[in-house]
Amino acid sequence: MAGSSSIISSLRLARSLSSQRAFSSSTAGSAGVNYKSLLRPWKAMKLTQENLDEVMLVSTWPKAFPFPPDCFDKLDGAPDAGFYEVPKFDMHISEKMAECLKTKWYADLLPMACNAHLELGAGVRSYFPESYTPSTVIGYGMNMAEMEGNEILTERRVQDLNINPYLPYQASVFDCITLAFSIQYLTQPHLVLSEAHRLLRPGGILIISYTDRCFETKVTDLWYRSSMLQRALLCRSYLHYSGAAGCWSELRAGWSYLHDDEPLIVMWARKS
Repeated sequence: MAGSSSIISSLRLARSLSSQRAFSSSTAGSAGVNYKSLLRPWKAMKLTQENLDEVMLVSTWPKAFPFPPDCFDKLDGAPDAGFYEVPKFDMHISEKMAECLKTKWYADLLPMACNAHLELGAGVRSYFPESYTPSTVIGYGMNMAEMEGNEILTERRVQDLNINPYLPYQASVFDCITLAFSIQYLTQPHLVLSEAHRLLRPGGILIISYTDRCFETKVTDLWYRSSMLQRALLCRSYLHYSGAAGCWSELRAGWSYLHDDEPLIVMWARKS
């Protein structure tokens, strides 16, 4: 146990030093200034529903995607396929948090008349309520064995979205797309969300969820160094840069906090 704690402490120190070097160089360009000025006002703000609502109302953005490539560096820079080669059958979150996502959020947000559902970052669980029964649920994940253990999925595909964020489907074919506990690992998140927008039918819903838990060696530096509220702003910015102005409607976010557990943030948007 002590050895494990020592390894984690060493990894955190290495990430801190690496981030200081990488992000000190990023400030030299206008992109660095833009993203820092975008995030800074939110750093000391508490995670409340009122502040989450303010995040979703942000309307002034830099013209171009403001995050330089080194924002998406990872402590383990090796290809993700190697890390995910060994199946991880344990849930990424607690059972209480899984139940909260299922019964409080998905039960309310998932379209019960859905025919085709796309799950990005698919694994051993989908967190769907029993009343949600789409005829097709396609999962894209990093490990086939994990997805084969998920009986909700009707189709399973292994694809590294950091290498190829594009999927082989015609536009406007899915009623709902979920991205649960995976956005923190994406190195081109705005492109993945742009593809999600392309694939959704008009009026279709995209649901993103995250907590404070992560695989520390594979989470991006930008995400790791941000507060929970700043991460909401990151997700909101990824939605903004995923398409033309007005491509999303009904942009909302909410959160849950369970005793002795981390907060759960859920963000959703509909294709205009």
